[in-house]
Amino acid sequence: MKAESPTYIIDQDKQLVVHYLHHLLNESEQKTTIKVRDLLNFKWKDVSLTNGDLLIMPGKNWFTFNLVNQQAFSQQVVIDIANQVRMSKVELFTLDIHNNLVQQAMHLQRSNNRSAKITVSAMSQLTLYVTIESASQLRSSVNIYSANEYIKAEHTSV
Repeated sequence: MKAESPTYIIDQDKQLVVHYLHHLLNESEQKTTIKVRDLLNFKWKDVSLTNGDLLIMPGKNWFTFNLVNQQAFSQQVVIDIANQVRMSKVELFTLDIHNNLVQQAMHLQRSNNRSAKITVSAMSQLTLYVTIESASQLRSSVNIYSANEYIKAEHTSV
């Protein structure tokens, strides 16, 4: 059974992900296609770090956390992952309340970060699953931006 995923309420311009669940795929899991029921059966490790690092171990890592929209209107957010040269593959999936698992397009930015724009429906929740593959141990970070704040941040970093 899956541990309770940490929740981030979409009410700020920018949030650093400091609390998440982590699962490193074992060899047999790496050889199969992951389905929603598999995600629920993973042995998730609850991680909470004050500096917001994602600790990435060699292999295929899964990270998960929830986004909650408490407003009566849809909101767009941008998930921004600090890219590391040694990351061989990064993917983002969303799981809605109807168990629809959807892969989101990730884009490599001029800042060398990987980002994806996600819409969270009014008064709803999405569970995000980030997969990162690496041959070596490294650290990265994930930020959740409001769409407007992300545009501002991109203009100031160029």
